[in-house]
Amino acid sequence: MVDIDGETVEFCKKYLSQWHMGSFLSPRAKVIYEDAFSYVENSKAQWDLIIMDLPCPIEGGPAYKLYSLEFFKILKAHLTKGGFLATQAGGASRVNSDFHFSLYATMKKAFKHLMSYQMFVPSFDVPWAFIAASDEKFSSRDKAWAKIRRGAKGTFNALNAEVLDAIGKNPEFFKKGLDGGRIITRKKPVYFFK
Repeated sequence: MVDIDGETVEFCKKYLSQWHMGSFLSPRAKVIYEDAFSYVENSKAQWDLIIMDLPCPIEGGPAYKLYSLEFFKILKAHLTKGGFLATQAGGASRVNSDFHFSLYATMKKAFKHLMSYQMFVPSFDVPWAFIAASDEKFSSRDKAWAKIRRGAKGTFNALNAEVLDAIGKNPEFFKKGLDGGRIITRKKPVYFFK
């Protein structure tokens, strides 16, 4: 995990144990306090999965450059064959989905296969959008669920076969919006609150 804000992560480790459920204590977990763009750009590592759970880009903030075509091309170069990227991708309602549509258009320039999906996020109290991206086709939902169940330890509180089946099935306004959106670059960023 690469995070620019060590103070916030340490606060979460201490006070949000119900959320992280001890994951920071796993010997597989390594937390690096650094700017993610610089870290990935200078890394030689290859990953099977990259998860971007970043704040939405705001003017003057550090996250805007992580939502750019340039960064997605760098991330793609660090994925193993068959690897994929999943990212939070802004709001999913009729009034705040423009950022998502631009992000989708941008990622479409870097990856062969995308899946836009949304879920209700209780801590946000609104539907939120996500994008999965890869150069490989995604598994069928049945195969994906079987694989998740085989590798799972414990129970799922938010995921089951019905939820998995709904992922990627978007309302009509959202489907139409995915055909729009402008390409995000470092020189022409898109900010979430603008």
